[in-house]
Amino acid sequence: MKGFFICTIMLLLTTGQSALASSLSAEQILMEIDKVEKYDHVYMETRQTITTSNGDKRTLKIKSWSMDTGDKQLSVYTYPKRVSGVKILMLNDGDDIWSYSPKTRRTRHLASHAKKQKVMGSDFSYEDIGGGKMSKRYTGAVVKEETIDGINCFVLDLKPTPKGPSYDRILAWVGKTDFAIRKIDYFDDGNQKAFKTLFLKKIKKISGHLVPMEMTMKNNEDGGETENISLSVDFNKTIKADIFDSQKLDR
Repeated sequence: MKGFFICTIMLLLTTGQSALASSLSAEQILMEIDKVEKYDHVYMETRQTITTSNGDKRTLKIKSWSMDTGDKQLSVYTYPKRVSGVKILMLNDGDDIWSYSPKTRRTRHLASHAKKQKVMGSDFSYEDIGGGKMSKRYTGAVVKEETIDGINCFVLDLKPTPKGPSYDRILAWVGKTDFAIRKIDYFDDGNQKAFKTLFLKKIKKISGHLVPMEMTMKNNEDGGETENISLSVDFNKTIKADIFDSQKLDR
């Protein structure tokens, strides 16, 4: 009998949690995502593999430093030799972008429309990797629930706010229990078919933060894709604020 009561209580608790989760609005879910993605600073090393539409592959390695949940980001390419030393600095949640070339020893500030451009020929645009809170960048609704890789997810249909990116809309699959994003479909030019899709996998807890160790952006139009594999993630490494100074990229 005791076991029966325990099972009954557990069922009620589970049902209550499910009902609570189902009652969340898109705005509330976006705020939960912001909590999950919040961090003070992080250092990462990444291996990026770009596969073109004809199957050609090229691999790059990147070291990156980030503060204030991506408000400040510095990426330095270390491999291959022809791009080694190239730096990309993004400030103000990606609104301001600088690029430094060791060949010319020049730093240039990219125009605002450059945010839509691909980063170093990858399938990620500057606005894809720019920081910023989801609750400030998007608004929308929960349209359904769906399972991805065994994880129950909310599916959000979101449109950018005036401060958001340039896409018409996105669909985002968000874990119901951990609020980690598993997948994003991107739509543009009024099309009903996503022109690219981001998959976030092997989500791992590091120093209390949920980190997707694999991120793959697939181009649904030409069949190309870009895979980012996290080789190192350190939320405790000391980062000096002056590395985010656009006047010091040549050092």
